[in-house]
Amino acid sequence: MTEPASRLLPAWRAERPWLADALVCDGLLPWANHFLPPGANLAAQLRRFREAGGVDHVSLTAAAGNEGPVEAMARLGFLRRELGQHAAWIRVAEDEAAIRKAKSDGLMSVSFHFQTATPFTSSLDLVEAFKGAGIVRAILAYNEGNAFADGCHEARNGGLTHYGHQLIARMDGVGMVVDLSHCGAWTSFDVMEAPLRRPPIFSHSNARALFDHERNITDEQIKACAARGGYVGVNGVGMFLGASGPHIPEAMATHVAHIASLAGPERVGIGLDFMFLEGSDYGFFHAARGRWPRGYPEPPWDFFQPEQFGDLVRALEAKGFARKELVGVLGENYLRLAAKTGSRVMLNRRALFAGIAVSVARPGWTAEPLEILTADVRPLSIADGPRRGIVLDIVQDALRAIGQEARFTFLPFAEALQRTQAQPGALMAPLARSPQRESAFAWIAKVVDVPQAMGTVAGKPTVDLDAARHLARVGVVKAGVQESFLRDKGFANLIPFSSAREIAQALAEGQVDAWYSTATEIVLQFEVIGHPGGVRVGPTIQTVPVWLAGNRDTARIPVDRIRSALTELERSGSIDRTFRAYVPA
Repeated sequence: MTEPASRLLPAWRAERPWLADALVCDGLLPWANHFLPPGANLAAQLRRFREAGGVDHVSLTAAAGNEGPVEAMARLGFLRRELGQHAAWIRVAEDEAAIRKAKSDGLMSVSFHFQTATPFTSSLDLVEAFKGAGIVRAILAYNEGNAFADGCHEARNGGLTHYGHQLIARMDGVGMVVDLSHCGAWTSFDVMEAPLRRPPIFSHSNARALFDHERNITDEQIKACAARGGYVGVNGVGMFLGASGPHIPEAMATHVAHIASLAGPERVGIGLDFMFLEGSDYGFFHAARGRWPRGYPEPPWDFFQPEQFGDLVRALEAKGFARKELVGVLGENYLRLAAKTGSRVMLNRRALFAGIAVSVARPGWTAEPLEILTADVRPLSIADGPRRGIVLDIVQDALRAIGQEARFTFLPFAEALQRTQAQPGALMAPLARSPQRESAFAWIAKVVDVPQAMGTVAGKPTVDLDAARHLARVGVVKAGVQESFLRDKGFANLIPFSSAREIAQALAEGQVDAWYSTATEIVLQFEVIGHPGGVRVGPTIQTVPVWLAGNRDTARIPVDRIRSALTELERSGSIDRTFRAYVPA
């Protein structure tokens, strides 16, 4: 067993006798395998927090990103094993009373949380299982969308799914705090409007009004959190503060002061999000650059260091924080609001591992994904780039709400039609209904209504339906609903193409005079071919309901559950928000 860490107070606390006995809490310390450089030592870093930073309690991340229950349980086991080797000075403490007891016994304490809800995806019974294992709170979505909610970097900003509403009720029921850092704005508002007994928190989020980064939160979110009785922990990540190195403590104090002005000084604290990256090659960043949105600069990155606590306290004093307010910011607010997890759920080891076994064996999101055949029909479906498109986003939300993932296969439109008709259990989206298709597919559910129009090149007049009849050549996607519609109207001047991109190129080069399609697709495809602003769109000719359809053999498709999930997305406004994210009013 190692020697106890020093109990001597760092200078900044020794110089302030009124702070000597105060509890200092860091609400978030990630220690995830895929971020850590070789040789990273958890105990060594906790010693820095205790001895140089004067920190009494730290909350450790046991799962993040899209990790499942097995990875989460393995990480939790690793953390407990590592900490157990230093029991002379570290104790696991899951609630306020236990944290205070560890402090009075002269020990540092730690607790555990998830920076994602994905360990719960395959079975909500895992909420009780992981609460019994020591997880006191969980973030719903880590930057991206998942089965429960959208993260802060999802452009659609779709909020909670139906499954997400079920999750937060389950979490609240067992005393697990809902954490909204990394979540999208609508996700946070949906949660703050929910009838939870325990207020949700932002464990490590900064003010977007001071530095415009998607990971930061707006004044409206801060005010809503305060009105709900919640708490905001300010982080020390340079790229979220707009600061670096020695300037980070001052920037943190500025964010603390701003949040305190909106929420009250009793509802703000510290969640440093310190990442130990000394000697790292930042391989996690370089290997997945396409997944990192704007605002993440080239490494190396700067973080608040434990040795900078004295600088932070001095900066807060300079901002006018009184002694009682400082005690609150440094730890008491966290203990009062973020560490009150309610009654402890007692589960024996057999029940805990039974929950894990259920999650691994149970069919659901972690099972074989449902294949969705699709074509590049922008903005409904997008074959490349960081966003999937309106229809594919909505369909994926619906599937995730029932614990199922989607795998999108992009094909030429006519080929996608043929494969869906021939392959039992196949699904296709987007697809519009027509008399010719009606009996060839199983129509699962309508996804969204989309306006259709004629596009002409810039400099030429726009055309409506009657004017288009007199043109020499009108482009349409082969076998698409637009072709069927115009042929039923007696058009004899149609030129079918295999893809929307081919039509856009043909229109730009004068090979066709107009293109009939989804209004926004016409504009977006001209951007794809390098002619932004090179097209004009005429008046809406019709509004077409776009569907998720399938092979007539639906035995392997959970039709009723998909329909119910889409109905809930429509009811909650999620579909409208997704549409507006791509097509602003």
